Amino acid sequence: MAIPILNSNPFIFPRTGPGINFLHPASQGLQFSGVARPQGGFVNLLTGGLGSITGTITGVVDSRIGPSSANSSGTSYISFANFPTTAWSQSTMACIMLLTAINGNTPQRIMDTAAAGSQSLGFDPTGTGASFGGTVGNTGFALFLAGATYIPYFFALSFFYNGASSLSAGVLKRLDTGSLLTNSVSTTLSAPTAGDGNLYLMNRGANSRQLDGYLAAAMFNNTFMPLPQLIKWSQNPWSFWYPNNLDLADMLSSAGLPPVSSVPVGILGLATSEW
Repeated sequence: MAIPILNSNPFIFPRTGPGINFLHPASQGLQFSGVARPQGGFVNLLTGGLGSITGTITGVVDSRIGPSSANSSGTSYISFANFPTTAWSQSTMACIMLLTAINGNTPQRIMDTAAAGSQSLGFDPTGTGASFGGTVGNTGFALFLAGATYIPYFFALSFFYNGASSLSAGVLKRLDTGSLLTNSVSTTLSAPTAGDGNLYLMNRGANSRQLDGYLAAAMFNNTFMPLPQLIKWSQNPWSFWYPNNLDLADMLSSAGLPPVSSVPVGILGLATSEW
């Protein structure tokens, strides 16, 4: 049985096959988990379905974050149809990405549940300073006054809506240095609004709010994750999309079991010792 040599640095692309670790807290209430394709676009690891590309989304391979999708057009985006329209009162959104440009006048959207805006994850260079944050309902909020081009980041944001006593938590990890920013606050949020039946990546539809950058992985669930869980996740950011397992193909074939290609993709996320 071959045992692959895994990267000793948990912050760079692990070069193992993608999958879903169902023991990971982020898998609770999971609605979407996707990774970029080398030729551009995204695949949903829950269904195996490919996202629809509108406009021009190109594929790049970055030595630190691996296969990624790149966008620089205000009319280009990736979308997944048949996404629930539920106005969830809690959710977690996370991604691995980097910025290639900072537009000083326009927010850059990483993920949205509606073309007209609903729940989102993004980067906003406007206002008091460039910041990573998100929106819930009609409320936008900044978590981290940070952001620079060609810096690989793991960014996770979680919220629990309870009117004036709502909670938000987030982590922003630099994958080149390992430095970590954290934020957890009790704040007032607007009531969550329903999505439009699509999940949008790298733009809020054709809305000129494109992510000028690379997107390697993204996820969305309907569960609040408190700050300690997000911090633990940030210690091995890739573990959710690329579980640290042994050479599953060899293990199955040596045991006379079906090859990996016939096993549902989620099964690749075998249990790890982390969670």
